[in-house]
Order: sequence, then structure tokens, then C-alpha cells
Amino acid sequence: MHGALPRPFLIVGVGASAGGVEALTGLFGAVPAEPGMAFVVVSHIGPGRESMLDQIIARSARLPVSNARNDDPIEPNHIYVLSTNATISVKNNRLVVLPRSAPSDHNPIDVFFTALGEDCGEYSAGVVLSGSGSDGTLGIKAIKEHGGLTLAQGTSGHTHPGQSGMPESAVASGLVDRVLAVEEIPSELARYAESLATVPTPGPANEAAPESAEIRQARSDILVTLRERFGHDFSGHKDKPFMRRVVRRMRLLRVANLQAYADLLKRDPEEPAKLLRDLLIGVTDFFRDAEAFATLQKAVVPELFAVRDSNSIVRVWVPGCATGEEAYSIAILLSEYIDKLPYSPRVQIFATDIARPALSVARAGRYPAAQLAGRVSQDRIERFFVSSGDTLTISKPLREMCVFSDHSLLRDPPFSRIDLISCRNLLIYLDAEAQRRIIAVFDYALRPGGYLFLGPSESISQLGDSFAYLDKKQRIFRRRDRPGVRLRPTIASNMPYLPRDFDALRQPMTATQLQHAVQARVLDRFAPAHVVVNRDGDIVYQSANTARYLEATAGAPTRHLLSLARADLRVELRRTLQQAVQNRARVVRDRMSVLNGDVREQFRLIVEPFGHSADDPLFLVVFAEAENGSPRPSNGAGRVDALPAGAPHEESPDKDEIIGQIERELADTHERWLATITEYEGAIEELKSGNEELNSMNEELQSTNEELDTSKEELQSLNEELQTVNTELQAKIDELDTANSDLANLFESTQMATVFLDHDLVIRSFTPAACSIFKLIQSDKNRSLTDIVSQIDYPELGQDVAETVTTGMVHERRVSQRDGSAHYIARILPYLTADKASDGVVVTFVDITQLTHAERDEERTRVLIGELNHRVRNMLAVVISVAQQTLMPDKSLKDAKATLIARYSALARSYTLVARQNWGFIALQDLVEESLGAHMLGQIGRVKIDGWPVHVSPRAALSLGMALHELATNAVKYGAFSNDMGTVSVSWDANQPDTQDHLTIRWVERGGPAVVPPNRRGFGSDLLEKNLSHDLDARIDLRFEPAGVECDIVIPLSNNVRLE
Repeated sequence: MHGALPRPFLIVGVGASAGGVEALTGLFGAVPAEPGMAFVVVSHIGPGRESMLDQIIARSARLPVSNARNDDPIEPNHIYVLSTNATISVKNNRLVVLPRSAPSDHNPIDVFFTALGEDCGEYSAGVVLSGSGSDGTLGIKAIKEHGGLTLAQGTSGHTHPGQSGMPESAVASGLVDRVLAVEEIPSELARYAESLATVPTPGPANEAAPESAEIRQARSDILVTLRERFGHDFSGHKDKPFMRRVVRRMRLLRVANLQAYADLLKRDPEEPAKLLRDLLIGVTDFFRDAEAFATLQKAVVPELFAVRDSNSIVRVWVPGCATGEEAYSIAILLSEYIDKLPYSPRVQIFATDIARPALSVARAGRYPAAQLAGRVSQDRIERFFVSSGDTLTISKPLREMCVFSDHSLLRDPPFSRIDLISCRNLLIYLDAEAQRRIIAVFDYALRPGGYLFLGPSESISQLGDSFAYLDKKQRIFRRRDRPGVRLRPTIASNMPYLPRDFDALRQPMTATQLQHAVQARVLDRFAPAHVVVNRDGDIVYQSANTARYLEATAGAPTRHLLSLARADLRVELRRTLQQAVQNRARVVRDRMSVLNGDVREQFRLIVEPFGHSADDPLFLVVFAEAENGSPRPSNGAGRVDALPAGAPHEESPDKDEIIGQIERELADTHERWLATITEYEGAIEELKSGNEELNSMNEELQSTNEELDTSKEELQSLNEELQTVNTELQAKIDELDTANSDLANLFESTQMATVFLDHDLVIRSFTPAACSIFKLIQSDKNRSLTDIVSQIDYPELGQDVAETVTTGMVHERRVSQRDGSAHYIARILPYLTADKASDGVVVTFVDITQLTHAERDEERTRVLIGELNHRVRNMLAVVISVAQQTLMPDKSLKDAKATLIARYSALARSYTLVARQNWGFIALQDLVEESLGAHMLGQIGRVKIDGWPVHVSPRAALSLGMALHELATNAVKYGAFSNDMGTVSVSWDANQPDTQDHLTIRWVERGGPAVVPPNRRGFGSDLLEKNLSHDLDARIDLRFEPAGVECDIVIPLSNNVRLE
């Protein structure tokens, strides 16, 4: 798993988004020169682009940096950077870089982290730095599942808004081991890498050798601490996976000795919860192992509904559900099948786990969208999920189908009458004894013919006669319908934990320890079943062997004794408990019986007060063996074996004994009858009291009815008067309706946006066209105009309206929408009544968008013609100048012709490049490559171009193109390109302290012939200095150094230069 290298080393995956450059440089600036580990940097890169991230990291890192390439071996003390929009993973300590297959839902950090955890296990580490979204969260889960280290950048270290999403999402998942500043991460990685060597996995060097007593004692102490703190018994878990999670915590804390960690676990109040969280990390996903779920959908789901109707309930149990993906996957399959049926049977899915944080996630049903990509079809996502940003939430009907609860398979009573149990990849973590107990629980919980769905590496060999294979490959079983007694499995007690090998510990027990151990063993083996309840009947403690008397019921889990009691016990148990609570005294019921399968077993029911505070009393409920009857052999677990009904006794009771038993039963029946009579008489008294209250209420109602009759006559008289007034008002309403209809039609037909305001700027009315200018709805009437969001850029609107209200002055302005999509003439006039009195203002907006566009088009045409004239004049001036300088008397006609053609070609290339950009700004890198293109043929590797993204104007492009051509031509004739060894470097920068207001372009030649300064200036020098200084106000520094020609072109940052 950890590669082919003789000595494994830590491989660190570093994930960051586009805004994480500063975090990356800060991280690698703190990494020493030989850390003994390798780093792989994965970032978000846009399609069709290559990143310069490797060059940026190399400036601050002390380690060699290279681009990640497919099949590269990963070596320590090296940084690999993914610089292309590809998918990267790792296999056998080699990089796997493949072209990206899908254009969307690309989460490269999750992909790499997942592969890293699977390939390198404990020698993997994931670091999540700045970035938006949630990429990396699923990946660190995979790393932690395989024993690696997970780190995240602290939220206080993000310099750009919105760039804390990735680390915040990782931290919120609860899977991050440390949250640190970027400068602190390298030291934490170094400490973890050291702990990999200094904290080995405890155990014998030889797998077959026995485990030492020290290790057994330490592991036992750890199990006891977990049992005491959380009530969970991990003694049934396999040693290797359990110890792997323990060792991971030891390495994080740098504790080398297992016993020292066990002692720390007792002292530290927070460490047990952290260890428990690591032990309960669930490996789950939607439709994990798609082929198995397809078989379940085809072979099992139809059978679940084969003999059902609309009143039937299909019951499913998903123990060990973790964060709920498996339960929701089954819910999706059942919902899809129900939609095909002519009726709709009910479905109850009980999903249980002992990890409460995971259950909280499951109940919310909210998952990263990247988790579902490739596992859940788009059709199912649209049907069963609600999208919200980069997360998907399970739909409400599906969530209501599932009930998530805290439940232990080895501790709590099981569910019953279950049709399907899906328990995948849980048994593989448990030893044979725990597996046997759980399979027995499943055997009891399932209906005859019910289905059991296990993981691919799990089996039921312990109870093979109880189940038959339905599909052996996919581990789907069907419960056999066996005749005979079906006893409930024994549920573990909540007694203090005793290690299974306590008699083999290093040191002998003290007398007190031995006494406690013996008492616990006697109680566990021989004590009758019992529970402790409060006055309300809620169970606060439960012993083993209560399964014969209590059973889990359908619906939400409960701890109420009467709800869990068997149906034939509830009446008598309720009466006995009530008597004990009311009298605070011991109550005993003899000759109680309970039906267990086909056998009715007798027992004594004892309820007595339990020592506790008077304000919150507790009661002990004991299910003891019956005192009479033949003794029956014990099964060794405190349960008396049942005799079949009708089986002969060894000795027949005599006549007197039978009569005595009947008399006792009659006395008990008489006592119950008296209690019933007492309760009945109490109910009669309550009914009499209620009847008297009803008679009194009846008299009051009669009096009220008389008062209502009087009020009715008064209301009739008032109603006649109101009808007359209503007739008059109706006539006025009709007139107003007509006027209102006229105004409404006018508003609908007009295209002019108009708003009517009163003196306080409160909206009276508006036309529909006004809604495109102000965000108005009908309910906005009677609201102030200043409270309404405006779409136009008119900050003076409130001032102009207020001035018109005060002075009656008419205002007129040209305004535009904020996005420039529309233009208006705004007029503000006083609102005049019929008597010419001012009663508010009218604000109108006339759309002049087409007129404005026509004016702009005219102005653009005028500017274009002027610019064209200017460019033609400049072009002719350049052509004349080039011709004059080239055709000098001291040059031959042939040389002059070649030079003239080369310079005109350079000028033409620059013009062509500018024309391709529609005479807009062009990238400086494209200009340099275009200008040197003719000279770079055959010069691969001899020209280096480097610089930040910079764009220049068309004017600057033409001037710089000619200057670069002259420098390149000189290099071909006399400089670096005149031999086979020379190199040319063209770079630019605008971020140096002395160049913050300028763009500096630097030309450097090396490796050419020795430079001899010219004795006179040529046209090239004149063009560099005069043309650039005239056109761009540039400063030229041309130096003829012995090592090669150097030239610095310093251009002020103005309208000619734009930094990206």
C-alpha cells in the first residue's frame, strides 16, 4: 500500500484554490530544505490554461519544484505542482495525471486526497488551504479513514474575502486533526513524520507470538475508560483496526507508550471523545457497491411489496447507518418502486448508530454535491434532492420515511417484525463472538422470510441454519421459517466492564477489586432480570436478560417501561407500579406469567422504592423466578429455561396443594376485582362532579341566550338603517369603479413610467412601466419612495422631488439604469388638484434609449474616423522614417532592401496582432512571442520569456514590436543568436519596490560573442530611444556589457499599460 520504496516516507497533499497563492508561498517558505517528506500541490485551474503556480512556489521554497507528470515517482524532499487542468491521483507512490474527463463537478483536491489515503494509509497527510467551495472535505475523510493526518488553515489567515470556504467546510466536518496558521503547518507535519517512526503499532514482532501482559493491561484500561465514559463496549472489536485508531491518536499526541496513553485517557477530559470519534468513523456512501444495490433492487424490493396493500407497513432496519447515505439509498429504491404500484403502502426505515454527530448529519440529510457526482444519477438527484449552492439536501418525503436514533446492537433491545435489515461493512470490525451475537439479534428481529443485506466480506457462518443464500456474491440472505421456540437474544448489561482476560493481568487484584469483580460476575450470571425506573416509568438502568419481558416497539425509540413491556404484562405491571409509587412501599405479585414463543413462563413481579432523593424517587422492578413449581435448570446467564406447555412434571402435586394454589389465585383475583371496583367508584364520583358542572354551565348558557335574543332585535333595527346607507354608498362605489377602470386602462396602455407621490413622498399610484425603474409591487402603495430600491443612477431624485414639492419647480434630467441598459428623461412636476392647488408631485420617465444609442454611435463613428486618420499619418511617418534610415548612402542596395523588408515585416506583424484584437489591448506576452517568432525558429530552449499578465494599448504594441525586432536583429547579427550557445531572456515586472509606478521590460543576452560597443549610433538605437520616448514617454537604458547586450525599457503606468 505504501509504495515500493524500502523505507516509506510521508506524502503531503496540499489543496488550495485560485486565491490561495499567498497561503502556498507562506507554507513552503516555512518548510526546511530537507524535511524528509514529499509535497503534491493541487489547485483549481481553468480549462485550456496552464498555471504559473510552480514558478511562484519556487520563489519562496527551499525544495526543488517541478510540474506533476504522469508516472513520475514521488521522491522525498520534493514539491510536485499540478499546473494543468487535469486529474491527479497516486498509485504505488507514483503520480497518475490524466486529462480531465468531465467539464463540470470537478473536485481535483477530493480526487487526489482520496487516492492518497487509499495508497499511502498512515503515511498520508492532507492540508486544506484558502479557497472557495468545499473541495477537499471528502478527501480528508478518506485520509482519516486510512489513518493519515488532516490539517486545515485557520480562518484568521485569509486575506481575500470568500476564500475561507474550503478550510471552513473541512473543519465543520469534524474530520480535521489540527487547525493551524500556514507557518505552523510544516512543524506539525515534521512532528507527525517523526512519530511514524517513534510510535510503532503495539504488538508482538511476530504475528503468531502471544501478546504481552503489558499491552493487554493497557488495552483493557482503554476499553474500561470508553465503557465508563460513554457506555460503549469495544471489547468485541477486532484488535488490529481498534489498535490502528488508538495508535493514530498516540502519534498525534506523540505518546510512545500504550500504557502512558491509557493513563492520559483517564486524566484528559477531552481525549476520550476524540478517540471515540476516530473509532466511529464510518466508511459509507450512496449506493456503495452499485452492483449489490442493483441486485437488491431487482431481487428483494419487489418481494417486500408482493403481498402488501395500502394499509401495510414495510419495515427496514439499517444498523450502523453512520451519516445516513445507506439508509437514504434504500429509501430511494423503495420510493421508486412504490411509484409504480397502484397503491401506496407505508415504509418505515429505522436507521441506528451509536455515533451521535453522524446521526445529526443523517437527520439533516445535507451532503456535498461532489459526494453524489458519479454515484447518484442526475434523474435521482433532481427527484430526491434539493440543490442549495454546492450542497444537496434529501427531500422532505424521503427524510420523513427514515427515523434516525441512537441504538447499540450489543446493548439495546432489538427491533422486531423487520422485513429487511441492511448492515453492510460493520461485522468486519468485530470479533467472532460479537458477530455471533449480532447475527442472533438479526435472526430475532426479522420476520420469517425477511431479508438480510451484508457487506461483500461478511458472512453468517455462526447461524447458517437460520438463513439461506438469496445471492451469494452480493451477500443477500433470507431468513428461514423454522418451527419451534424463537427466543430473544441476550442483551448485554450495563454493568461495569470487566476485561475478558482479567485473571491474566500483570498484577494480582486487591481484595476490594476482587470483591467488586465477584459481585459483578454473580449479578451478571445469577441475578434475576431487573430495571430501575423513575416515578414516570422511564428506565434509568436496565440489567441483562430483560428480553423475555421487554421488547422494542415500532416508531421512535423509547425508554418508557410500560411502552417496552410485553403486551400481556402491561396491565398488571402498570397497576403494580402505580401502587408502589403511590404508597412508597414494596409491592409483590406472585404467579405472574409471560408467553415466550409457545411456552408460558411463570415469575414473580416485585416493585420497591430504591434509595434516592425524595424529590426524584426511583423504583426497582424485578422479574424474579416463581417460588412454587419444580426447580428448572439455569442456562448460566440468570434465565430459567422454560418447559413446554403440557410437559409432565417430575412429581405431581397433591390435592391440597392444588386447592391452595386455586385459593391463592382466587384471592389475587378478588384483590384485583376490589381494586377495579375502587377505581370504578372513583370514576363515578368524577362523573357526578362533572355532571353538576355541566348543569351549572347550562343555566349560564340559557341566560346568555336570552340576552342574545334582545341583542338580535336591536341589531335588526340597526341593519335596516345600514342597508339605506349601503345603497347610497354602492352608487358612489359604482362611480368610483368606473373612474378607476378608466385610470387602470390608461395606466396599462401608456408606455411612460409614472409615479404619483403626495407631499410626504408617499406613493399613491404608479403605471406598470414604472416597475422597470423601481422595484415596485402593488403592496408598495402608501410606502415612501425613498424606501424603494431604484434601478436607475439618480442620486438627486429625493432632493429634486422635495424641491418640487416645496417650490413647484419643474425638474428635468437625463438618467440611466445602473447597468447602462436603458436611458430616460426624468421629469418631476407638481401634482395639481382641480382648483390648481399643489397636492404632491408626478414623476415621469420617458425612454430615450434608442436616441442615446444613436448619439453614441455617431460619436463612436466620429472618433473612429479621427483615430483612423491619426493612425494612417503615424503609419506613413513610421514608413518614411524607416525608409530614410535604411536607405543610407553607406549601405549597399541589397543590404538596404533586406533590412527594409525585415523592418516592414516586423511592423506588419505588430499591426496584424493589433488588428486581431480589434485594436484593443493585447497581452504583452503574445506581443513578445509574435515579435521574436521569426528569430525563435530553431532556437528552442535559447529564448526565455517570463512576466506577470500585462496588456498594452495598440499604440504601445506597435512601438514595442519595432523595438523588439531591432534588438532581435542585432542579436542575430552580432549577439547571442549569432552562435549556437547564446541565450536571450525577455522579462517584465511592475511589482518591484522601485517600479511600482512603471512597467520595466528587460532584454538580457548571454553566451554570445564578446560585445564591442559601437563607435556610432545606428537606426536601431535611435528607434529605441526616440520612438519609444516619443510614443510612450519611455526611458531607455541600453548597455553593451561584456557578457552581452542588456536593455531596460521603463514605461510609465498610464493609459498605454494595463495590469491584470
